[in-house]
This record gives sequence, C-alpha cells and structure tokens, in this order.
Amino acid sequence: MNLLEAKLIRLWRVVFAPESIYKLTDFRAQVQGAHIKDLKPLRLAEFLSDFAPDFAHERRMTFAQAYLHTFQVKRVVNQVKAETELYAVMSVVYKHTETYIIQTAALHESRIRPNTALLELYTHQSLKDCFEDYWRTTAPLRETPAERGFKYLHNRFEIAQSYMDYQLAIEAADKIDWHHIDVSLEQSVVAYQLRRFASMYFYQIDFQASINTDTINNYINSILQYDKTVFETEPLVSTYFQIVKALLTENMAEKANYCDAVLIILRDNAVLFSHGELHELYTITSNIANILLKENKMNNINLGRMYQIYRGLEENSVLLRKGQIMDLILYKNIVTISLGINEITYALEITERYKQQFVLATKQLRETADAVYAYNRANIAFHQKKYEEVENVLRLLNPSQNTFLELDTEVLILKAYFEQDLLDLRGKYIETPARPNSFLLRLEQFQQRVIREKSAHTNRYQHFAVLLL
Repeated sequence: MNLLEAKLIRLWRVVFAPESIYKLTDFRAQVQGAHIKDLKPLRLAEFLSDFAPDFAHERRMTFAQAYLHTFQVKRVVNQVKAETELYAVMSVVYKHTETYIIQTAALHESRIRPNTALLELYTHQSLKDCFEDYWRTTAPLRETPAERGFKYLHNRFEIAQSYMDYQLAIEAADKIDWHHIDVSLEQSVVAYQLRRFASMYFYQIDFQASINTDTINNYINSILQYDKTVFETEPLVSTYFQIVKALLTENMAEKANYCDAVLIILRDNAVLFSHGELHELYTITSNIANILLKENKMNNINLGRMYQIYRGLEENSVLLRKGQIMDLILYKNIVTISLGINEITYALEITERYKQQFVLATKQLRETADAVYAYNRANIAFHQKKYEEVENVLRLLNPSQNTFLELDTEVLILKAYFEQDLLDLRGKYIETPARPNSFLLRLEQFQQRVIREKSAHTNRYQHFAVLLL
C-alpha cells in the first residue's frame, strides 16, 4: 500500500497548499471536536500533517508508520487486516476534509450552496476520481432534497454548471446534458422574476409609479416565452406563476381558479418550501382570497378558501415566531373564519392552543391578547347558540385600547341580544341592567369617536346597525 497514491493524500496536496484558504490547524480542530472518544481519525490527521502539503519524505511516511501512530500499537501483526482498518480511518478523514472544504467555502465566498466548491476544486485540479465519487454519493440529495425553494433552484443550476465544467475539462462534452442545464437556469431565473413581480405588485413597491399596463404585459409575455416544462415541473415556479396570473386578472372567476390552484400546490408541497417562503406565499395568497371574500362575504366557497389559508399557516407553524404568535389580528381572524364555515371544534382548539403563547408576553401585549382571547370565546359561544354566555364572557373585557376590537365586541353583543329578542328594533335595549343605554345613542357615540380617530373600521359597527334598523 503506497500512501502517496491514496486519494486522501492527493486531495490534501491541493487543499492545504500554502496559498490556500484552508488551514490544517482549523481542520484538525474540527476532527478533534467530532471524535472525542475515537481518536484514530485525529491521530491519522496529525500524522499526515507532519508531511503536508508536499508529502516529500517518502521513507518516513509509510503505511506501517501511519498504522502504528493511528492505532497506537508497536507492530503490524496482520498486513491485510491492517490495510483494511487504515483505509476505513482514511475514509473518515477524507469525508471530514470534504465537510471542512464546504464549511470554509461558505464562510469565505458567501455561497448559497457551498458544496459546489468541492466540484469546482476537483475540476480545476483534475481530481477525476474525487469528483466522480462525490457526485455519486450526493446523488440522493440532489434528486430528493429536503426543500425545493429558491435556494434549491439556484443550487441545482450551480451544480449543473459545475458538472458541465467538469465534462469539458476531461474533454467529454458529448456527455453534457445541455437540456438539463438550460431548464435549470430557466427555472431559477423565472422563479426570481415571478417572485419579484408578485412582491412588487403585492407590496406596491414603486409599482404604480414605474410600471404601466403595457410594461406589465410585455414583462409577463417575455416570461411566457419559456417552455411550459419550466412552469410545470417545479412547485415553486408553478406557485408564483399562478399567483401572478391571479393578481393580474380582473375576472373574479379566473382569480378564484388561480388562487385555488396555488392552495393545492401549497397543500401538496409545503414540505418543499422554507418557513420564510411559506409565509410569503400564504400572505400573498391571503390577499388574493380577501379580494374574493370582499366580493361576496356570504359565499361559503370564499370563506372556505380563507379557512384553507389559515389552516395552512397554522399547520406549517407559520403563525409562530420564536415560540409566540406573530399577529393577534390573525389569531382573531382564523377563529372568525373557522366559525363562518361552522368549524367550531377547530376554532375552539386554536383559541385554547395559542392562549399559552401569551404567558411570556409583555404586559401590554398580554392585555390585548387576553382581550382577543375573550372575544374568541364569546364568538364561539354565539355560534354554539349559547347567547346568554356572550355578554358574561365579554363583561370583564376592556377592549377600549383597541378600536377594531371594541367595535366588533359591540356588534357581537348586539347580535346576541337580537337572537334573544332583547333588542327593540326601534333602537332601545329591553330591560337589560347591563346595557341600559339606548342603542341609537351608542351608535352615535361610536360614529363620533370613529370619525375623530379616523379609524379604518368605521363600517364595522354601522353595517350591522343598518341591518338592524
């Protein structure tokens, strides 16, 4: 066994060259940290370090010396067995070397997916067997990645490009899958284009000022020039493509169809997207669904669509950030929408589950959270037809610090009174000690307050008042 011909030694000659960013001291520290109990990999790394990077002292760097130092024995008893054992330790050190290259490249080059650093290194240094071994062993990761979002698309193109460079370097251009490289590039580019367009449209970032209708149409048409496989084979590309079409169309039926297509993709492929990507996709989709809901609030299909979005957010843990619920309005809305399609059990489950998230909140946030929790419980009681409980739950509530919650609370109480025939449609409550004031007087007071505060929730109270009167 000639150590100088081993793949590990040839790799070390390149990696730990004097001008390299890779340092033996850092590498040995990594191996030491990974092998606290089994010291054989560290001993072998220390032995080889004495000869790196040129490995010129052939007489001293022998198989026997490497084995004796690694296994801490005085002699080699069985040559065949010793070679097998040393090869196994060398494989461990080799894998550590590849891991170290990836981690160091990430720090120095800010790569999105730094494992292409290995492929580029092997190509440039003509380490054919190193390249092909790594390419073969990482195939399952390339074919079935944990996520297939923007980072995956970008990484897949980088890897395809690295493989093309390798084939050209070894003069095997006939083996290059040019179609795969083209599709990888196109999907990466199209995904970013669609995302940028959807985000600008949704967040209105200089959108109306800088983009007119002709510009929009030309932009979308340029994207549509790509082969349809670009849009159909990658869930992320398909999702943003449907979102963009939903944002652009004025036809509500088409908008609904595109929105539903997005929800199907998200339902079936949620595990492929990062937490941040899911949050963005569901947020933009909820905006589209809200447009449809405003067109017809009594339509159970529109309510069901919002329910799907909220359940998707909740089931994929997008509602939480650092263990706490992100948005109290969302906490209220998810319960309201669930009740709108008679999902009372789910509404109660959500109400109680997220109550626990408020324990560690600040005092002010906790007070608002407690108010929202009480409102949710009262709303659930109303839909359970337990009308007498509604005011009992809300009586201890002090929502005055939040205008939208105060208005919704008043509406809920009025609805409960109406269901119990405790409300005179001429404008007065009927013999209710807790609410002796005139309904019309309270309506006028709220109108004045809302106008004074320039609240965006003016119509919440007025709408129900008009229905009653």
